[in-house]
Amino acid sequence: MFLSAKRYSALRLIAMLIAVVMVFSATVYTSVPQTFVSAKSEEQELKDEIARLEKEQKELKKKRDQINDNLSAEKEKQESYQKEIDNVKEQLEVYQEQIDTVNGEISDTEEKIETRQDEIKDTNNDITAKEAEIEENDELFKERLDTMYIANSSNSVLAMLLGAESFSDFLSATETVKSISESDQQLLEELDQQHKELQALKDKLEKDKQELEDAKQDLEDQKAELVTAKADYEKKKDELDDLYEESGIKIASYKDQKEDIEEEIMDHEVAIKENEADLKKLQEEASKADDEWNNGHGGGSSSGGGGSDGGSGSGSGSGGSDGGSSQVKPSTGYMWPLDGGHVTSYYGGARGHKGVDLSTGVVGTKIFASRTGKVVDVQYWDGHSKDDMQSYGNMVRIYHPETGTYTRYAHCVSIAVSEGQWVNQGQVIAYMGNTGNSFGPHLHFELSTGASNSTRINPLPYIQ
Repeated sequence: MFLSAKRYSALRLIAMLIAVVMVFSATVYTSVPQTFVSAKSEEQELKDEIARLEKEQKELKKKRDQINDNLSAEKEKQESYQKEIDNVKEQLEVYQEQIDTVNGEISDTEEKIETRQDEIKDTNNDITAKEAEIEENDELFKERLDTMYIANSSNSVLAMLLGAESFSDFLSATETVKSISESDQQLLEELDQQHKELQALKDKLEKDKQELEDAKQDLEDQKAELVTAKADYEKKKDELDDLYEESGIKIASYKDQKEDIEEEIMDHEVAIKENEADLKKLQEEASKADDEWNNGHGGGSSSGGGGSDGGSGSGSGSGGSDGGSSQVKPSTGYMWPLDGGHVTSYYGGARGHKGVDLSTGVVGTKIFASRTGKVVDVQYWDGHSKDDMQSYGNMVRIYHPETGTYTRYAHCVSIAVSEGQWVNQGQVIAYMGNTGNSFGPHLHFELSTGASNSTRINPLPYIQ
């Protein structure tokens, strides 16, 4: 049974609508690759990093506290060494004073010994003179004895007495003999006394000299003991000085370690704050982007098509009015970001390339947004730097809230968008160039599963 034309047209329209809904549903479903994590994964990464830093921070503070304890203990030890050194110095000063005193006494004794030596010398001279006098008196005594002997032998004395003519002459002769005897006796006594005096003087001088020598020896012994004691204290002082120096080296080492740890702690604090700021910014940007996306800003991501500068893509994947854009891959939702061209450098390799290089060989070739999203970073090259972020040259980075991913477009000759701007898939965002650390016109293209560079992956499986 044939349907009327009007009913047939209605059924056809319903079928077309169902088909469109099914295609749209399939496209939306497949536009979020299962290999990508959401923005929540980046948030979790930041939280994990903050937790790791805080744990390390805790360990560093614990280590710093231990170093502070070691430093305090070493300082107390050094102060103890210093007190001992001061005590030893005081004792050394006492010993030195005693040694100086003994040296003074030794000098005085040596002077006394020298004086006694001079006195002994003078006494020896006196003794020599006395001995000469004694020798002279001995000669006189000998002569007198000889005379008396001769006189006795001729009975001269008796003859002298018997030959006296009168009693007075006899008495006179008797007195003469008596006088001679007394003189001889006196001479003998004087000689004996002189010998005794000389001997006593010699004995006294020798005794004084010996006493001085003994006193000097005692002083020398005392000095030797003081010098030995002082040497022991000097040795102890040297040992304490060495311990003090070693303690100082340890203290300096602890201080250096403490400075290094405090610097690490500060670095961790900065890193924690930066990560917290990144986390907050990520959460705010993701929330804002999600809100904007949910409110309908940035639609059309499932449809391909080229766009004019600042225009939105339309159609089923053909080029727009300002140049052809690549066909969208429905299975991934990402499009080839360059107007033509081919791969000139693959991901990875020996140099650890974290993206792919695409090129047509022509400066100024249009660069398209690989997927609908929000421009979160625009960098302009300073014209000479080729390191750090400046190595990218002129660069655009886009956040894609549907997947929580990011794409980067580097080495552009010029940029056609601004930070914070929403762009549609296939919209011209820049033009291929040779800026930054580049050796020929090309587009360096990156795909990241999060905001961190550590999340970059090979984009080719998703755009081809």
